[in-house]
Amino acid sequence: MMTNSLIAVLFAAATSTLVVPGTELTNTQPAKVAIEGPSIGTGSTRPVENVEVFSNSAIYLTNIRDARVFVLDAMEVLDSELSAGLPANELEAQTILRQRLHAIGAAELARRTKPAAEGIVQAARYGVDRVPAVVINGEAVIYGVTDIDVARSIFQRSHRQ
Repeated sequence: MMTNSLIAVLFAAATSTLVVPGTELTNTQPAKVAIEGPSIGTGSTRPVENVEVFSNSAIYLTNIRDARVFVLDAMEVLDSELSAGLPANELEAQTILRQRLHAIGAAELARRTKPAAEGIVQAARYGVDRVPAVVINGEAVIYGVTDIDVARSIFQRSHRQ
């Protein structure tokens, strides 16, 4: 439906690049654990002050306390729910879709889509190119980790060296 074009516009605005609607923006197959970002090497432990997690609905995350989680495919999931079983007749489909949107309500619709849109923009800012990705303090991206405590530990170890 229309969310693919909305995602494309948001992503293109955030990255200033052309994104073709329907392009897969996330990779559900985590790669080897990797950390990207500067290593300070002070010998002391850096505090973990801000944790942002970029994932999708197929990935199970653990220990997400105090982390902001962005489910990047939330709009596609909502689009699938709204589109399920729509008739081929466009007028009938539009009527049913309006009824479904009305039943969900504006507040619930915003609650489900706003974090996904924000996540897409933020992921583009950080250069996140696959999920799961954990961004710590806005300076390090840790890929392939679903336990957020493990990501915190990796970050702290990398900054002790």
